[in-house]
Amino acid sequence: MRRRTVVIPDEQPMRTGYAVEHPPAHTFPRGLWADDLVYPRTSIDCVRCPQYRNHMPERATVLDRRLRACDLDELPHEWDTRYELVGGVLFISRRPSNQHQEAIARVVVALYPPAHNVGGKVLPEPGLLWEEEGEDNVAPDVVLILPDRLSIVQKKLTGTPNLVVEVLSSGSEARRRDLEDKRNLYFRRGVAEYWALDLDRRVLTRMTRGESDWLMEELSADATVRTPLLPDWQGVVVGDLLPLD
Repeated sequence: MRRRTVVIPDEQPMRTGYAVEHPPAHTFPRGLWADDLVYPRTSIDCVRCPQYRNHMPERATVLDRRLRACDLDELPHEWDTRYELVGGVLFISRRPSNQHQEAIARVVVALYPPAHNVGGKVLPEPGLLWEEEGEDNVAPDVVLILPDRLSIVQKKLTGTPNLVVEVLSSGSEARRRDLEDKRNLYFRRGVAEYWALDLDRRVLTRMTRGESDWLMEELSADATVRTPLLPDWQGVVVGDLLPLD
């Protein structure tokens, strides 16, 4: 059985039953080695204690079985927790900051009129599921779906959007998730264009499909981003997508 890795941001306490690879086992309460996806309530309470929170690992390995997209529904859901699965790797993150949410709103406001004019849709934070038994299940920040792909709009999106936008979160693991794991996922799944909006650096990286990888263009805050997916759209200044200071 292949081992599956769970990536947990530095500030995120572990809430599901995975075997800790590091630090040493004696720094954690008994009960973290669970046989199922959820470990006992007593263990959850212990992990939330401050003395353990400071030692939470960035990685853990699922021992009991391979994760599938449908398994995410079985995980404990709290209002500030989001699960995503990329190639069988589970990413756990907290709900984004207000600045992150403002950037999402600005992207939606910019893309909605030109998308509506051609009969398309712009959706914030949709569930994106390709196969129930597959190993990919993510929630992009914003997607653009043109009329040729509107059939994927179900309770969740069941196929590949034309354009995906991710607002980069702070933290090395979160950035690696969006700039490596999700970047590769979206290319593999046939996304036509991928934008990564970096709030820290105040730039937007626009990626378009090449023969075997993305073709990348970095746009500064005073540059205008456009896309051939919306040929009549004059574009938007990158700075207008960034939250106010």
